[in-house]
Amino acid sequence: MPTLKRTGIEIAILCSLALVLGFGINAVRGRDSINLTRNYFPPTSEAAVPTPAPVVADGGAEDMNVLPDDVQPDGLSDSEHKFSHAASEFKTITVEETIEFFNDPNTAAGVYLFVDARNDQAYAQGHIPGAVQCDHYRLEEFIDSVCQAADCAEKVIVYCEGGECEDSILLCRELLMADIPRDKLYLFQGGCQEWSANDMPCEKGDSP
Repeated sequence: MPTLKRTGIEIAILCSLALVLGFGINAVRGRDSINLTRNYFPPTSEAAVPTPAPVVADGGAEDMNVLPDDVQPDGLSDSEHKFSHAASEFKTITVEETIEFFNDPNTAAGVYLFVDARNDQAYAQGHIPGAVQCDHYRLEEFIDSVCQAADCAEKVIVYCEGGECEDSILLCRELLMADIPRDKLYLFQGGCQEWSANDMPCEKGDSP
């Protein structure tokens, strides 16, 4: 019995030392440290998946099981499906609408704000010209300045890589919790992939 008790005490001491060492290392990591008070996995809101429009069969009756050849079961065409995220609760815009916003004089004037939700490396390799960076996973470094700019903007267009990358959705949720009105937020699902695929210009370099 004394041996078991001694072993238990040693295990407790080792666990305590490991916790102290872990907190100490995290404290000295600086910008790469883990924010212990932040929720890295915020709850997702239920979003309705778009229902494809019914296709009228030859006999005139609506056949819900018949889709055009280039349309997937989720209602997106093959080209849209290539770049789009999963369904979200935010207002989404197409690449054509994004290009229209980009070319609008309001963007140069800061009335329309483009926000890139990706990390430093992806942003530096190429982003929509004039877009400000707000890495969702290092939110505390960017959120104050981005919210200040978003408060003055009429439209905030948020994007990431597109396709399976959903950092833009996560960032939209963070901006919403930071009191940016939902009706200001526009989610460009195609992201940099679809932007580049349409031969649109990319700007390289670090976040200012």
